[in-house]
Amino acid sequence: MGAPQHGGEVQAMNASIGGTARSRPALAGPVVVAIDASEPARWGLTLAARLVVPLAVPIVALHVRHVPVVSADAATIPDVEAALERAQAAAEAMAGEALAGLNWRFEVASGLIGPAIIERAEAMHADLIVVGAHRHSVLHNIFVGSTTLHLVDHSPIPVLIARQGRLTSSNLT
Repeated sequence: MGAPQHGGEVQAMNASIGGTARSRPALAGPVVVAIDASEPARWGLTLAARLVVPLAVPIVALHVRHVPVVSADAATIPDVEAALERAQAAAEAMAGEALAGLNWRFEVASGLIGPAIIERAEAMHADLIVVGAHRHSVLHNIFVGSTTLHLVDHSPIPVLIARQGRLTSSNLT
């Protein structure tokens, strides 16, 4: 007997992660990358780009416009809106740079960040959510929360966390 054909290896891989030989590939739907304009978001975009190239699946760079609680002073509303617009433009520019030449699109959601990411990823039948993360203090996580922890705890879709220093061509090719 010769070596197994490529298709057989893919079928075996799918079966080993809960699929069957007749099921769709492990990553066939879009990969959602949750982004803002931060450096951890860039890590997530970089990781997603390197993962999807051999798979030819689309990437959705998803930015969530989270409107913070502000005072009822009407004078602050234009300032908040302008800041949200700048953050969205910066996130879209970062995605364009990191994903140039790939099959990708930019989408915007509004609301609480973690739940909005999960809701949009489910709606588009995503197979993976990628998020860049850096460590926060325990107090930060208690009082502010962590989007990454929310995704890991609540998402029915697998979550891949990109961290600084883990992205090299030798460990992703």
